[in-house]
Amino acid sequence: MTKQILNRGTIANDGTGDTLRTATLKIQQNFDEIYTKLGDGQALMSLMDFDSDAIVFEGRSANNFQLRLRSDDPTADREVRIPNYDGALVMDSATQTLSNKTILSPIISTPSINDTNSNHRYVLAVNELPADREITLPLLTDSDTFVFNDHAAVLKNKTLMSPVINRPIIGKDILDSAGNELLQFQDSANAVNFVRIKNSTSGQPVFVQAAGQSSSSLSLRGTGNGGVQVDSRLVLSTQGLNNGGATSSNFPVTLFNNPSLGTITLSDGTTGQNGEIKYLVNKGNGTQTVNETTNNLAAYASITMPQNSAVTLGWFADQWIVINNIGATLNT
Repeated sequence: MTKQILNRGTIANDGTGDTLRTATLKIQQNFDEIYTKLGDGQALMSLMDFDSDAIVFEGRSANNFQLRLRSDDPTADREVRIPNYDGALVMDSATQTLSNKTILSPIISTPSINDTNSNHRYVLAVNELPADREITLPLLTDSDTFVFNDHAAVLKNKTLMSPVINRPIIGKDILDSAGNELLQFQDSANAVNFVRIKNSTSGQPVFVQAAGQSSSSLSLRGTGNGGVQVDSRLVLSTQGLNNGGATSSNFPVTLFNNPSLGTITLSDGTTGQNGEIKYLVNKGNGTQTVNETTNNLAAYASITMPQNSAVTLGWFADQWIVINNIGATLNT
């Protein structure tokens, strides 16, 4: 109801004001409304009070603490709305569970995420940034999983630009940009030998070598009737002998450049490696005599090689066989 106003008349006791009964009825009705609004109609609220700047809630326990509800000093007219839902007010320093909340442009410090049983957490940590950084999440067509530094994961449909890769394990193939096989790898059980590839400085050859054991061969082969095609000059590594000595099976060519007569010892080829080719070339003025070692030159005891002569040998089983002879004398 509206407030009941007491009519006191114009002047005292002029008979124009409310009668005593009417006045006391208005007072009774005003108090009834206050006690109904702020209590149960008979007594005022015992756990709620008001002071000059706050609503005061008295604690229910024996400690008699109070909760005071007040506002900051507004700098403009403000309106606070309480939503039409059951629940507790959210406080900035309280530990609370929020449900069905949409947070716009949040700033979050040290967030953590519970696991499925809520007994452990993922704690998200960041580094100190020199400036703001933006992380863009991809437009996914379906659910996906984050990839982390030390966690084993399978990556699909990734294009790596200028990657630095240390000791990769390649399962089978390397494909070209069209998805066709470019390189295919085949494992050998308990492998110890491998291919070493090394780049070079200007004017030097690129290095491809069989490596692993102290002696390991590099095999190049075609498929079926295919062969190994060399599309540029074939340059053979050369051993130079200027004052006699022994040939080396580590060099396909041994070049003699001795101005005087000399004696050369013919070293064995590689044991168990049939088809090894050896070229002997005499460029020097002095004639060189190539002697066999432990009968390792089939059908001959020595080869006499004057200047500009050349002999081609092939190693089969445990002997060198003369394949071609230009200008040399084969001695039995």
